[in-house]
Order: sequence, then C-alpha cells, then structure tokens
Amino acid sequence: MKKRFDSVLKRIMYPSIAATTNMTLFSYAASYLVNDQFKEPKLLSYFFFTPGKKKANQPPIGGFLLHYLVGAGFAVAYQFVWKRFFKFPEWKDGLSYGALCSLVGMLTWKIVFATHQSPPRIQLKSYLFHLFIAHLIFGVTLSKTKK
Repeated sequence: MKKRFDSVLKRIMYPSIAATTNMTLFSYAASYLVNDQFKEPKLLSYFFFTPGKKKANQPPIGGFLLHYLVGAGFAVAYQFVWKRFFKFPEWKDGLSYGALCSLVGMLTWKIVFATHQSPPRIQLKSYLFHLFIAHLIFGVTLSKTKK
C-alpha cells in the first residue's frame, strides 16, 4: 500500500504541483505586467467561493485549492491517457498536451464568464490568450517532471 502511495506521489502529485505552481507564477507575473486580473486562484474564488457582495482583498484560499485540484485532474489524465502514446515524453509532447489543456481551460472559462450573473470586468480575449500560454507552461513542466 505504501509503495503504491509513493508511486502516485511521484507520478501524479509532485508533477501536478510543480506544473500548477509554474502556471500560477506565470499568471501572477502576466497579471502584474499587463495590469489586469489574470490570476486563476483569485478568479476561481470570485466565481465559486464568494457569495453575495464580492470582497476585493479576500484571500483566494478556495481558489488555490480548486486550481491545484484541477491541475491534479489534468495530471491524472496525462498519466493514464497521454503517456500511453508517449512513453518518454519530451518538451514538445508537453507543449502539445498543454495546448490541449488550454482548449479545455479556455472553453471552461468562456462558459463561466458567460453564465455568471456579475463576472469581473477583465479583457477576456487577453485573458484567454494568456491562458493558452499558461497551459503550455503547465504541459511542459508536467512532461519534464514525469518519470
């Protein structure tokens, strides 16, 4: 049992944490550079964890947890589907997987923004472009940390 748990940590959780962290760091840097809200954990908190009146300075704890959970889901999919085709993934395979993940992410965010009663005012096209690049970073990190 312990051996299986260690294997799951090495194959899924550690790479997932590394990939999601790199993606999130990129998002925070991009948000700072363009002076817009591109921080996924803050947006997730806004949409899913802040009922009623929105608090601008609320710590995005729930958003971070949800973001890392979604990252773990993408890592599980990578482990059980993608690695069946690429036994020894290279960075270009990570780019391809990141591009695929970005399509899922962009579609999901478009739906969330379109269906929310009061979405935040951000430049959605810029956010979605940023999201594409962020997922490329996620995919490359995931492919390079998987063993």
